[in-house]
Formats: sequence, structure tokens, C-alpha cells
Amino acid sequence: MSGTSARLIAAAFVGTGLLAGCASAGADVETAACAAPVLSVSPASATAGEDVLVMGENFLDGCPGASASDREILSLAEPAVPYLDVAIQMVDSAGSVTLTTVDAGTDGTFEVTVPVPQGQQPGVVELITDVPGTRPAELVIGLS
Repeated sequence: MSGTSARLIAAAFVGTGLLAGCASAGADVETAACAAPVLSVSPASATAGEDVLVMGENFLDGCPGASASDREILSLAEPAVPYLDVAIQMVDSAGSVTLTTVDAGTDGTFEVTVPVPQGQQPGVVELITDVPGTRPAELVIGLS
């Protein structure tokens, strides 16, 4: 085998490995490289009236999880754009309430401090957004 042939085979193998590393079972290559938006909250428990810090990651429209080299491999010409006016909502058995809206930074992240609404009943609530596919965060509301 010539040196050129060996390099071409090695390049094909490495390229396939990169794409396979991005892909998951049943997902196409483009969406597999895209990380879902996700929320987290700190602290994990609070009472009505207390402040909590809500953090978001991967709030980018246009394949946020792909690196520059993956974007080139996947032919993703458009850069990822941060989501703006992301509504942060608290959901419990009684319904939902919008706590605030926030703009994601150019890296797709945000942090915002919000108060737990006065009168919020104890129990587990979910924090969600209006961005499709966002993984929610759970917050335990304790007795005041």
C-alpha cells in the first residue's frame, strides 16, 4: 500500500470516528452534535420569597453542541445564535408562572436570580423555558 493510500484510509477512519462519536443510536449526525438546552438551579431547595439562581447552558439556535471543526465536517454554515427573551417559568400542579425573561450570552449560557413567588405552596416544582427541548430543573419548595 502506498503512503498516499494509507493516509487516505487513515483520514477516512478518523473522520468516521469523529462522526460516530457525535452520533447516538437513531439520531442523524447533525442533531447528534447538538446539545439540548438545560436548566439548573441553586440552591436545590428554597421557601417562598427566597432567591434562587437559575442557570442555563446550550441556549443556542443552530446546533449549539458542535465545535468549529465539527460544524465544518457537518457543513453547518450558519453560526449558532443565542436565544433571546427566554421565558423562565415555574410549573406545579396548580399551573405555571413566568418568573422572568433572559437573553443567553454568545456562548449560550445565562445566570439569573429570581425570587420564589410569595404564596408558593411547598412541594416539588419544575423550572422550564419556552425553548423547545429544554431539560427542566427541579426545585423543592419548603415550608416558610
